[in-house]
Amino acid sequence: MNKIIFIICLCFIYVSVFAQKSKRTIIIGNPSKFNRSKELVRVNWAEVLKAYPAIDTANFEVINKTTGGEIQYQLEKLGGKAIKFLLLQVSVKANTKIQLQLLKGKPNPVSTKTFGRYVPERKDDFAWEIDKIAFRMYGKALENTNENA
Repeated sequence: MNKIIFIICLCFIYVSVFAQKSKRTIIIGNPSKFNRSKELVRVNWAEVLKAYPAIDTANFEVINKTTGGEIQYQLEKLGGKAIKFLLLQVSVKANTKIQLQLLKGKPNPVSTKTFGRYVPERKDDFAWEIDKIAFRMYGKALENTNENA
């Protein structure tokens, strides 16, 4: 009798764990007629914590369940100490959905796509660039010179 109760309890635990794992999926859809490539998607961190209450923010990967590929992400704090959003960069074909899963593991390094710096040698300018275009902001010190910017 004890073995039967033990087996029933074991089955219940297995079903509970399996049910929890199946709920741990982030679904991102693209209802438009256009493919969306490398789009930024913002997921509320409170919702992530509901599905993954014991998540280690330094050791998790976001995986595309269909392809098995890793999705680049960033944790957004909006100037505070607490995480507010999980930012994901995804590509979704027209009228389709992708399913993502958070797994324990060390994420791969993310390729740098932006750069910015203060440029003191150019009269306190600031310059920044992304992977597509560069920008420059001229400093206040340039106003009092006859230089051509």
